[in-house]
Amino acid sequence: MNRKLIFLDLVLLLVVAYAGMQFRNMYREAKAREGAQRNVKVTPVPPPPVEKTPPAPPVMATTYAKIAQDLLLDKSRNPEVPIEVPPPPPPPPPMPALPLYHGMINFGDEEGPVAIMSVSSGKPHKAIHPGESIGEFKLLGVSRDGIDLEWRDQKVHKRLEEILDRSHAAVTAQRTETAPKVEGGYATPPPARPEPPPPSQYGPGADAGPGVKRCMDNDTTPAGAVVNGFRKVDKAGPFGRTCYWEAIGGR
Repeated sequence: MNRKLIFLDLVLLLVVAYAGMQFRNMYREAKAREGAQRNVKVTPVPPPPVEKTPPAPPVMATTYAKIAQDLLLDKSRNPEVPIEVPPPPPPPPPMPALPLYHGMINFGDEEGPVAIMSVSSGKPHKAIHPGESIGEFKLLGVSRDGIDLEWRDQKVHKRLEEILDRSHAAVTAQRTETAPKVEGGYATPPPARPEPPPPSQYGPGADAGPGVKRCMDNDTTPAGAVVNGFRKVDKAGPFGRTCYWEAIGGR
């Protein structure tokens, strides 16, 4: 038993000795490599060329205007104020059709001539004094040379022939065209003359304006006669004799 222990101790001693020798060799090799590396001369790499930094420009207040505009959150601080252009005004409306002229009555008074007009063909006739309106137009004056109207502060001058109601003339021309033909022209019978009304119908005729009525044809009622609340007026004026019936008490 003691022999075995002695033999085991010897083996362990040999192992320790061998390990110590190996460790000593490794230590010497490491020292040799370290010494070899210390003796190696390293050639330094030249540094890159250094560029000279340009000098900073001088500080000016104008260079910060863009920064101030971009950083401010309130749009009202922007110097460029938007200008709203108002929309163009609507075009003026077109002028309506002119009223029609049917005749003129001159009483020889201060009011001047009275124009018999209507808004359009087939509408009632009205006696219009200067300053009164007919439709959308206002009568400024009427004479034998022409008529002056006003529409939206725009004055219009027309000759009486230009706004004369020719509806009756058109009907007469149509009847002439449809008449039977005969050799050398048309066999147009002469227009039948209306028979004079009986004496009981003599008096005021059609309305010629407020409180004014026309005289009927072949009326032999003397001037100053009163019929149905109207007095007959028959007098001479600058354009010939004027005959009309006026309401008692004035117009």
